[in-house]
Amino acid sequence: MLLAGGGLSMGLAILTKGPLGVILPGLTLVIFMAMERRLRELFHFDVIATFAGALVIGGLWYLAAFEVGGNEFFTFQIVHGLFRRFLGSAAGNAGECQNPF
Repeated sequence: MLLAGGGLSMGLAILTKGPLGVILPGLTLVIFMAMERRLRELFHFDVIATFAGALVIGGLWYLAAFEVGGNEFFTFQIVHGLFRRFLGSAAGNAGECQNPF
């Protein structure tokens, strides 16, 4: 039940923060398991199912949004909203963020 809640939470995090909603928890888990010398446990069915469930939740939303919004959605949400904002000045977007950290 706990892993199902984690998968649901990561799936919802994908909807609000994009791929970071699953990448950050995944990296945290990998680092923790490596430090505990328990990396084999990452390949247990329940752990894989948890992350797969999260990706399905996020993926279904992105697929539905692409069906409705088409290339405009892809350009705005994926190219601009995820990649260009993430890469920042490396992608030539200096000063794009109006509220910097």
